[in-house]
Amino acid sequence: VPYNFTVFPNYMGNFGQRDAQHELENYAAVVDVSCYELAALFLCNVFVPKCGSRGQVVRPCRSLCN
Repeated sequence: VPYNFTVFPNYMGNFGQRDAQHELENYAAVVDVSCYELAALFLCNVFVPKCGSRGQVVRPCRSLCN
């Protein structure tokens, strides 16, 4: 991921990076197909959300989903 600080629980209800990584492995096929080049970034934002400068969750940009 292109950031250093993350927040848990994530959007999927995981309380740590190990749990998030384990669940994220279920989406490996989506990333490997490369039908959407930003799939990996989107999934990382959902499973390992960025922590903002004030400790808040930084949500994925709407443009990432369009």
